[in-house]
Amino acid sequence: MTKSGDKGRSRPTIAQVAKLAGVSASTVSRVLNGYKNGFSLTPERRDKVLEAVRELGYRPDAAASLLRGRKTPVIAVYGYPINTRPLPSIYPVMLGYATDALAAQGCEICSRLSSIPQESFKPFPWRIDGALVVAVRGRESVDAFEENRIPYVVMNGLAGPNGLSILVDESDIMEKAVSHLTDLGHTRIAYRGTERNPSPYSVAERHEAMRKFSQLHEIPWLDSPAVAQDAPETFLTRSIMEKKVTAVIAYSHVEAMSLFFAAMRMGWSIPERFSLICVNDVYPCDDAGITTIALPLKEIGETGAAKLWSAVNDGQGWDAPSVSLKGTLHARRSTARPAAGK
Repeated sequence: MTKSGDKGRSRPTIAQVAKLAGVSASTVSRVLNGYKNGFSLTPERRDKVLEAVRELGYRPDAAASLLRGRKTPVIAVYGYPINTRPLPSIYPVMLGYATDALAAQGCEICSRLSSIPQESFKPFPWRIDGALVVAVRGRESVDAFEENRIPYVVMNGLAGPNGLSILVDESDIMEKAVSHLTDLGHTRIAYRGTERNPSPYSVAERHEAMRKFSQLHEIPWLDSPAVAQDAPETFLTRSIMEKKVTAVIAYSHVEAMSLFFAAMRMGWSIPERFSLICVNDVYPCDDAGITTIALPLKEIGETGAAKLWSAVNDGQGWDAPSVSLKGTLHARRSTARPAAGK
């Protein structure tokens, strides 16, 4: 006889109970849930079901049972990766605003957030009414939502044809960064990209926007395919010493802080040696005095929640495939006029 406390054995299923009792799985479910109306079963057969339950040590999944009997909408949160780097991520803040807004509407929230891609988008064993998705890495991240026609919103990423994308205007972000530096008098500006693989949509868009605004402001395009692969010290040596760059725009706070600490190791002062600006206004940019273009994290989260709630509650689709929001410049001590003679 199998005991429920036996180690090394898989948890018994309702299908196994049904097979041992000689009934259907739905009959086992009705017996365990005490169904009376529209359901009849001889006492002997009922006892056989209960005996099979005891023999196998079967225990119903309480969470799944609760969800099956619910009337409250259930929203799933999916994403990869969340806070898997030494520096903070933008996503917990964004998700905090979104889940708070959905909870205020009475939604139940369940999440699957993991640094392992194949785990991040696995389906839940219960039905969900909608999904919030962050850190999308390619179309495969949203395929399940597309196939099941579940209303879903991707925050700061690209959705498929049936989803909604809440995006930041990457062109606006780079225009603010370049304009801030040119207004200070910088004419030789380098861009520090990222090697993230697979890349979020913003990698290519920021790179292309930087190229566009370099041409618009008539400043040399100093990028090359290898720059994202250079170590921070190598990048700074090539940019500042060889190309006579006076300012650097970094893809995000991660790349900016790597350059900040590299400059410290090299004995270089910011902004005396070069000005530094990046996208994302998260810790420790403020403490380090880094000028940033802040993403509208609160607006992204609350907009995503409002759009998803409307789709789940009203059963209507999206007015447009995407919503585009603006960033905000936070000027700090890391940007200044170029030193005399540069």
